[in-house]
Amino acid sequence: MVRRRAAVIENLKGMMKMAQSITPALVVVNMQEDYAKSEQFDIGELSWKISELMKNRYFGTVVAIQQWYPENHVSFAESHRSFSEMDTISVHGRPLTLMRRHCVSGTDGAKLLQALPWTRANAVIRTGMDPGIATYSAFREGWNERAEQPTTGLGGYLRSRGISEVYLVGLFREFSVLRSAEDGNSIGFSMHVIWDGTKALEKEKDDEVRRALRVRGVKIIECGDLM
Repeated sequence: MVRRRAAVIENLKGMMKMAQSITPALVVVNMQEDYAKSEQFDIGELSWKISELMKNRYFGTVVAIQQWYPENHVSFAESHRSFSEMDTISVHGRPLTLMRRHCVSGTDGAKLLQALPWTRANAVIRTGMDPGIATYSAFREGWNERAEQPTTGLGGYLRSRGISEVYLVGLFREFSVLRSAEDGNSIGFSMHVIWDGTKALEKEKDDEVRRALRVRGVKIIECGDLM
């Protein structure tokens, strides 16, 4: 009787472990205070949708991606005398669109957006800490001088939890979300972009982004498909 009970308990543990291994992850990309404070962006409705998704028990793992830039980061227009915001330059042989200074490490603007339920987050991964590397992807840092892209650790973390299916929300659709989806797909994850759980910096690029995602086999869904 005791042996049978022990066997049942072990079987239940195995089933629970298997269930956990197929539970998808929600990766929340760059939802930070600087974007909420900017008059250029209206992320109120987006924040509400992401908050509801984070509370959805469909996702057994929630990971926050947090930009954590040094003040002199190469992607800042202020770091280049002869260039302005949204100009494109070349860094390590790769094109880079310059942005205004934002999400500087240690500042209030770099904090995760207070409106979101971060108690649901299992991990926070910071990106962009190398001043000379432009990082868009949640999975990989940008190209360095050795033509390498170091990992951020996200892929290893998800695999350590037995996760193979990943859903992306956050900012910005044609930059970090797109690159994260492409990189996640390239290393074997089943990637989904929750389209209305993201926001574009330039909406005129939406068709191009959709095509790029579909070419890579990334699934595009809406919040309503899960809520």
